[in-house]
Amino acid sequence: MTLVVLLVACLSGGFVAGRMARSCGLQHGALVWMWVVVTTVAVALLGRAAGDHPDVTGAVSDLATIAATPQSLGIAQTVAAGLTGLLGATLGGLAGASSFRAGESRESSESAPEAAAPSRWRARAYCGPAHGYSWSISGTATPPILWEDAPVEVRVRYRLVHHPLTHLPARDQRGNLIYMPVRHGFES
Repeated sequence: MTLVVLLVACLSGGFVAGRMARSCGLQHGALVWMWVVVTTVAVALLGRAAGDHPDVTGAVSDLATIAATPQSLGIAQTVAAGLTGLLGATLGGLAGASSFRAGESRESSESAPEAAAPSRWRARAYCGPAHGYSWSISGTATPPILWEDAPVEVRVRYRLVHHPLTHLPARDQRGNLIYMPVRHGFES
C-alpha cells in the first residue's frame, strides 16, 4: 500500500512539473523525485536529532526513523521504494509534458482563423518604431513573413514570429499575428 501511495504522489508531482516545464518532462520528473529524497532525508535527520523530545510529534519522528533506517524495512524494500518513486515521477513528467504539447496543438488548430478566412489577416507590430501599430493583410492565403510598410519615418523590416513548438504563426491575446523588428544581418 505504501508503494502505491508513493507511486501516485510522485506521478502527480512529476505530471505537474512536466506540465509547467512544457518540455523536458523526464528531467523535471527526475527533479521531483530528487526533491522527495532530499525532503525525506531532511525529515529523517530532524527526527533523529530531536530524539525523544516532546516538541516533535510521534508520527513525524516515527516516519523519519523508518525512512532513515533501511535496516527496519530491509535494503530491498528501500530500493523498491526509491525506484517506484523515480518511475512514478519520470512517467508523470513525461505525461505532463506531452499533455501540454497536445493542448498547445489542439488550441492552435481550434483557434486558427486561417482555416476560416485564409485571405484576411490582422497583424500587430511589437517593439521597434512601429510598436503597437495594427494593420490588415488581405489577398494572401498565408501571412507574409516580412513586412516593410511601417507608418513611421524610420524604415524597419518586421518579421512574422512563429510558435517554437507548433511552428504556426504566433498570435497575441487578441488573435493578431505578431511581427517583431528584424535586426540587420538576420533577415533570412
